[in-house]
Amino acid sequence: MKIIFWSEFPEKVDWKSVRKLFLGARLKAEIYIACRSRKEFYLWKRKIECGEITVGAWPILSMEEGYWFSGFSEKSSIDKLKEFSGLKVKVDLEHPFPSYVYSNLNLLIYYLRLIFLQGRNSEYLKKTIDELSKDTEVIVNEFPFSRSLLKNAGIHYNTAHRPKTYKNIMLYSTITGETLKPLSKAYLRNFAKNAIKLGNKDRISFSLGLIGTGILKREGTYQKIGELKEDIDFVKSLGMKRVAIYSIDSIMGKGREAGEWINLIAGYQR
Repeated sequence: MKIIFWSEFPEKVDWKSVRKLFLGARLKAEIYIACRSRKEFYLWKRKIECGEITVGAWPILSMEEGYWFSGFSEKSSIDKLKEFSGLKVKVDLEHPFPSYVYSNLNLLIYYLRLIFLQGRNSEYLKKTIDELSKDTEVIVNEFPFSRSLLKNAGIHYNTAHRPKTYKNIMLYSTITGETLKPLSKAYLRNFAKNAIKLGNKDRISFSLGLIGTGILKREGTYQKIGELKEDIDFVKSLGMKRVAIYSIDSIMGKGREAGEWINLIAGYQR
């Protein structure tokens, strides 16, 4: 199984320790680094890449621009993707960063409101990804919702006829917190099975987590390592050849326990 890690906060990671753990566990992986420019990407690439690790770019925007890419992004913000041409790139399609204090209820209200709004630059974003994918391997990151809900906001991209693109769907079983986890897990697993039925599973991957909180800072996370194992086992049972994990930053933040998480993940390559 090919292992991909997201790194949203690379500045918080001791990359020498990462390389040491990967070497000891015989783990090889791709790590996509959040960055705001090609120059910043190369700074991280030189610091991180080694025999066990290849590095890809995860372009992000400023908070004022919305942080993630969507049909609501300004054309000038979308154009920033173009400078990553020729690199392995993750295009993270999500609604603009919300101004509210994060909670499940606020998140639901936010998304319900956006369902009825049209992203005015959705077509421009699609064409930009089209152009990027001509000479770039592109991972298009999406929510686990129906096309009809995502397309209006410009956070859906059809990878079917683009040989250098594949879709990554966020199967974050922790995101709703402990109370709603059984319901969210059932929904996500059903969604994953249907996604494979409707598409080429060699062009699909799933993100698992969260091991630690992201930019919203209050998301639900795994309480124990066995939860990650259960999710990877599910993805493996579907015959998937790659899996993405959020995040290497979170694992390394566990201190002495980090090696246990790395060894678990490495076991799926043996």
